[in-house]
Amino acid sequence: MLDIQFLLIRGRLGVFSCVVVLCLGLAYLSDMKLDRARDENRLYENKISVKKSATASLLNDTLLIERYHEDFKSLSSSGFLDKENRLSWIEQLERTAKRLQLPNLGYQIDPQRQAESERFLPPNNVDLLQSSLSFESSLLHEGDLVTLIQDLESLSSGLLVIEHCELSKIAKNFDISGVHNFSANCDISLYTAKYQGLSTQQMGGEP
Repeated sequence: MLDIQFLLIRGRLGVFSCVVVLCLGLAYLSDMKLDRARDENRLYENKISVKKSATASLLNDTLLIERYHEDFKSLSSSGFLDKENRLSWIEQLERTAKRLQLPNLGYQIDPQRQAESERFLPPNNVDLLQSSLSFESSLLHEGDLVTLIQDLESLSSGLLVIEHCELSKIAKNFDISGVHNFSANCDISLYTAKYQGLSTQQMGGEP
C-alpha cells in the first residue's frame, strides 16, 4: 500500500495557497497601479493637448500680428487712430499759401461728425469720425493744387480722402509773371477712428 503523507501534502497545499493568494494580490496591486498610470497618462495627454492648442492659438495670433502690423503702423502714423487736429490743417494751409504766393486762399472746416453708415461699415466697437475741409484759391500753376493737398496729407492728422476737386483756367496770358492762371476748389474729408471704451491716453491722443 502507498504511504501517503497527508501532513506533508497539507503543508505544501498551504504554501501553494499562500503563493496563489500572494500572486493574486500582486496582480491586483499591479492592475491598480496600471490603471492609475493610465489615468495619469490620459491626464498628461489632455494637458499636452491643451498646451498644443494654446501654442497653436498663440502662433496664429503672432502670424496675425505680423501680417497686420505694418498696416497698423501705417494707420497709426497717419493719425487715423488719434484725435483730429484741425488747428494743424489751418496752419499748414496758411504756410503753403504763403510759400506758393496764394493770398486769396479761403477755407472752411465743418464740425466733426459720425461717418455715413451706408458708405462705411466699421466694426461695432469702432466709431468712425469724419471732418470736412473745403478750400478755394486762385493758383499760379496747376501743380499748386497738388502741393496744397500733399502738404495736408503730410500732417499725419487723420486719413485724408479727396471728395471733390475742380480746377479751371481763369486767364489766357501765360507770359505775364505772377498772374494767377487757374482757380481751384476742393472738398476733403479727414477720417479718424476711436475704439469704444478706450481712454484717450490708450488711443494715443492728447489728454
